[in-house]
Amino acid sequence: MVNIYDNANALATTVREIPEFIALKEAFEKVKADDAAYKIFFDLQTLQQTIQEKHYKGEELEEDEMTKMQSLATLVMSNDLLKDFTEKEYALNNVINDVTRIITTPIMEIYK
Repeated sequence: MVNIYDNANALATTVREIPEFIALKEAFEKVKADDAAYKIFFDLQTLQQTIQEKHYKGEELEEDEMTKMQSLATLVMSNDLLKDFTEKEYALNNVINDVTRIITTPIMEIYK
């Protein structure tokens, strides 16, 4: 019998070895080494978490939260380290989305 968890753990190990993961890890190390970039990153992560929590609770976003998110997004795109990090994160997410599609194909086939 196949142990899907062993396969999932092997996949996690493989992810750590692919170029997209390595590039993201290196880009994040550069962000962490730069105080200004890391503060923007941390502030953005914190705000995104707050927004997600409000979304799950069905709460409305406040105007200042939306304004702050737009401001942080602008700062991210104007900071070369964060812009590079975001691009690397996007590339890894594309790989993960592709793998997810492959993994869920048997489920989708059931519904055909």
